[in-house]
Amino acid sequence: MTAEIVLMNPRGVALAADSAVAIGRERKVYHSAKKLFELAPHVPVGVMIYGVESLFNVPWETLIKMYGNELNNQRFPTLKEYVQGFIRFLNDNEYEAFMSDVNEVNFINRTVNEEIERLYEKLLTISRELYAGYGELHLQEEIQLLYVEHGGNFLKESLRTLEESKFIPVFDEEDFTFLLENYGGEIERLIEEKFESHLFVGVDLSQYFGHQ
Repeated sequence: MTAEIVLMNPRGVALAADSAVAIGRERKVYHSAKKLFELAPHVPVGVMIYGVESLFNVPWETLIKMYGNELNNQRFPTLKEYVQGFIRFLNDNEYEAFMSDVNEVNFINRTVNEEIERLYEKLLTISRELYAGYGELHLQEEIQLLYVEHGGNFLKESLRTLEESKFIPVFDEEDFTFLLENYGGEIERLIEEKFESHLFVGVDLSQYFGHQ
């Protein structure tokens, strides 16, 4: 887990971040990650990152340096304009220069896997709570039926929430269709690979991952 701190007073701002990073399925922790960066040598703006260390497998450090070089000697009067400029740079960047077919597949797999892991943990919690609450009073088949009901309701509610949400910025229906056409089979494979039969709930998750 990342720890980042910002201290401010009328005379200045101080930023600090830890260096821990968890790698692999066993989540082994190393203390070698860099999470705090200078936007550009001539700009008094710092950038802190957490969570995923890259965008489309391009390290955030590289993207931040690229934007700093693009700024050249340009300055903005407010911090908000630097933020807007960096987001605009990310949206307008031609990632094809970085994104090979292999990198694209790896990025999709990692993103989907993270969401599948979150769903798995939630459904596993539902299953454990049902067995803890009813294990001595009900047959296993009855508990499984309860789990399918509770787990199905959780997934359907998640889908309903996403269906009522707008697409994230710079992502539209065309991107959604592209994702399903090119990676729908891979998404289904990852779901079947992750979930044991007793935790699987037959709800179509294709729309769910399209909105992530």
